[in-house]
Amino acid sequence: MSAKATTLKVSKHTDLTGTSTGYKVFAVIVLILVALFFLFPLYSIATGSFKPILEITSRTPVWFPQNPTLDRARHIAELLLDRFDAGEINSVWIIYTDMKNGLEAVVRQERILPMHREHFHAAAAAAAGDKAYEFVPSAGAVLDNAARSCLTGYIYSALVDSFCSEQSARMTAMNAADQNAEELLKDLSVQYNRARQAAITQEITEVSAGERAQRSKKEKEG
Repeated sequence: MSAKATTLKVSKHTDLTGTSTGYKVFAVIVLILVALFFLFPLYSIATGSFKPILEITSRTPVWFPQNPTLDRARHIAELLLDRFDAGEINSVWIIYTDMKNGLEAVVRQERILPMHREHFHAAAAAAAGDKAYEFVPSAGAVLDNAARSCLTGYIYSALVDSFCSEQSARMTAMNAADQNAEELLKDLSVQYNRARQAAITQEITEVSAGERAQRSKKEKEG
């Protein structure tokens, strides 16, 4: 029995030693991976081979719909016009939410590029005939500036409309939630009052029953 016990002790000690060695190897591998993870970017930056996944420049339209501004709309318009002039895109459509009133919003889809004359020319003016105008410095420069301003204004209007629609929807949802909470509180108050009244009535009934029982006992004893 003692020999068998000695053998069991030796084998258990050997298993624990192997497990400890496995943990040490695993820890060393993890440390190497962590070191590579932090050292590789530093090496790439030092050698100049590091390339960011997304490089934000002054012409990249970084905007947030929670705070629409005319400057951000201008950046978006410039980016779209540059790509449209370069032939990268054929047309640009904008989809936004137009708030008709405080309770209703409509999703609209409009084409903003290329622009067409009928978008700006009224029917009455077309019937009256075109008049001769002088453009300074040139018609092309004036139209280019007007197109950029018109596109910027349209994009800014869409951003503001969408922002107002979102805020209106949030206010409507919060108002509905507040009304539901008030109704729930009223129902809970009624249930609480009923339960309290039932408990009070039960206590009064028990006290009255006890008092009648004591009176009957005294009458029997007397």
